[in-house]
Amino acid sequence: MRQKDKMTNKELIAKAIEFAKPYYQLPHRINGHHSWIHIQEGFSLYEKYFKGDLSKECELSFYLAWIFHDAIYIGSSSSNEEESEKLFTLFCAKHKTDITEELKGYVSGLILCTKTHSPLNSENTEIKKTSKILNDIDQAYLGYDFVNFMRKRSLVRNDYLMYSDKEYKEGTIIFCYQYLTQDFTFFTEKFQNLFQNNVFLNLNKYLDNLQKNRD
Repeated sequence: MRQKDKMTNKELIAKAIEFAKPYYQLPHRINGHHSWIHIQEGFSLYEKYFKGDLSKECELSFYLAWIFHDAIYIGSSSSNEEESEKLFTLFCAKHKTDITEELKGYVSGLILCTKTHSPLNSENTEIKKTSKILNDIDQAYLGYDFVNFMRKRSLVRNDYLMYSDKEYKEGTIIFCYQYLTQDFTFFTEKFQNLFQNNVFLNLNKYLDNLQKNRD
């Protein structure tokens, strides 16, 4: 029988949602891509494509990292992931009996690796695998059909309203080139097979439209 003061994974995830969700629902965020809807969609993608692929510990690490990875998001900031990780640390302080230092370290690393969308360079193969799944889910929309890709891009624009249309367009062109010069976007075989080809099709079409209307 588990100790009464020790939460189950499900209970801890619920507490994490209760703690982090209000940050995603701030007025300046509700119409952007990095809103709570993004987190809900990530839950659905995990359940559909990766449920059962991770150990219970790594699945808990995934859920906690996913809940917190965009908890702090300001379009003009270059430290969103670091600030989100600090928020997770505050959550850990409230639940010391439920979050071990090892788990805290895993989740912090996962949150921070979404800054560059690169898998963790970890000797723990399960956590490395978890980081691949996390980053793939975070970038999944890039491989959706073009209509839904563009719908997501319009939400992303709402995250960067502090920039003029011209500034945003120039930044987006750089964004497209960065992805198009990569050999691949996704790290899991499932998403490579499902979405990788669409990434190149979407970004090339999007980039062509941007450059036609550059002035």
